[in-house]
Amino acid sequence: MMRLRELARCPFAVGYAVVALILAVAMALCFKAAPYGFTVPDTGSYTEAFRSICHGQVHLWRMPVYPMIIGTCFRIFGPDFGGTVTALLQWGMFVVTLICLRRLLLMLTGSARLTFWIFAFYALAPGNFECNQVLFSEATATCLTMLAAYRAVCSLRRPSVSNVLLTLLWLGLLLSLKPAAASFLAAAVVWLVLLLWLHRGRVRRQAIVILAALCVFIAGLALYSVLMYRYNGVRTLSIAGTANNYFTLREAGLVTPENCSDHALRQVIADSIGTEIPREHSQIWDEYWCLYRASGPAVLEKFTNEVMMANKGVIVRHIINRFNSECARYMIISTKAAFVPWSFSFLPKPSVNMAVWILGACLAVFGFHLRRYPLWASEGLCICLPAFVYIATAAIFAMDDYTRLVHPVQPLFWIGIAMLAKAMRVAPLCETPAQQ
Repeated sequence: MMRLRELARCPFAVGYAVVALILAVAMALCFKAAPYGFTVPDTGSYTEAFRSICHGQVHLWRMPVYPMIIGTCFRIFGPDFGGTVTALLQWGMFVVTLICLRRLLLMLTGSARLTFWIFAFYALAPGNFECNQVLFSEATATCLTMLAAYRAVCSLRRPSVSNVLLTLLWLGLLLSLKPAAASFLAAAVVWLVLLLWLHRGRVRRQAIVILAALCVFIAGLALYSVLMYRYNGVRTLSIAGTANNYFTLREAGLVTPENCSDHALRQVIADSIGTEIPREHSQIWDEYWCLYRASGPAVLEKFTNEVMMANKGVIVRHIINRFNSECARYMIISTKAAFVPWSFSFLPKPSVNMAVWILGACLAVFGFHLRRYPLWASEGLCICLPAFVYIATAAIFAMDDYTRLVHPVQPLFWIGIAMLAKAMRVAPLCETPAQQ
C-alpha cells in the first residue's frame, strides 16, 4: 500500500496511470478476441513435453520450465480455461518485467524523466508483449532475466546472501527454460569478479554461494545432457541446437554426401538435397525433417557435429558474413505483432547488428571508467554484458526469427543506453558516498 502511495506522489504519476490504462485496454481487447488464449502450432510440443516430464523423461525439443507452466495450467483448469490462465500468467510476468525495469532505471540513472519515457516506450511497443498466447516463452525468459538483473545490481550495492541467492534462483530457472540462456553463465562469472573487486574481502560468504551455485548449474546441465542421451540418444540439451547447426551448415554449402560418414544418411543427402542453397527457410526446414525422418535425431546430431568440427574456418567466415549481411534485416525492436490490438510499422527499428555494436560501445565505456567510477561502471557491465552475450549468441546461431530470440534482453539494452545518456548529460560522472 505504501508503494502505491509513493507511486501516486512520484513525478509522471499521471503518465504511468495512462500507460497502465492503455495496457489494461489492450489486455481486455486481447481476451475479447481470444478468451481462451491464442494457440499456435508449437503449443502441442509443449504439452507433449509436460507429459514427458510427468513420466520422468526429458523432451527432445523443450527445456522443462515453460512446459511445466503450460501443462500445470491445463492440468488444473482443464482445456477450456488452461489457455486463459496461461495468458493471465504471462500478463502478470509482463507487469513484473515493467516493475523491475522502472526500479533499475531509477536506481541506475536517478532520472525520473528518463525512467518514465523509456518505461513508456518499452511498455507500449507492440512487439514487446504478445501475452495472450498459449505459447510465448519469451515472456517468461524476459521476466526471469529482469529479476536476475535487478537482484545482481542490488547485490553490488548491498552485498547479502539473500540478494545473491535470489539472483541465482532466477538464473537457475532461466537455464531450465531454454538452452540459449547457458550464455548467461559467462555473465555470472563476471558478476562474481565485480562483486569481489568492489567489496574486496567482505563478501566471502556470497562468493562461496555463487561459486557453489555455478558448479551446481554446470553439473545440472551436464546431468540433463546425460538424461537426453539416455532417453533420446542425443548428447545435447535440446535438438533445437542441432537444427540451428544444420541451418548454418546448409547455408554455408557444407551439407554434402562427401561430408557425411553415415552411409544411409549419405544416400539420403545425395537423393534429397540439391547443390543449390534454398532461399527460403521453409525449404531448409523441409530438408531437415526429411533427413530427421530418414536417420533419426542421433545420427543427424552426429553428422552436424562432425561437419562443424571439420570445417571450423569455413563456418566462422560464413557466420561473420551472415551476421553483417542478414542481421541488418532483423530488428531488435519489433513494432508489429500479431497478438496485440495496434501496430506501428513506421517507427524506427534498430537492427540486431546495430544493437550488438551499441552494446559493444557500452561495454567499452563502462570498462574504461571501471577504475575511476567502480560502482557505476560495474552496474553497467552487469546490465550490458548479459545483453551483449545473449544477443550475439542468438544472432550467430538463430535460424530466422531474431526479434523473438532477443526479447529477453531488450530491457537490458535500453537500460544500458539510458545509463550512457544520463552520463553524457551529467558530467563529470559521480558516485555518492552511499553508493561507494
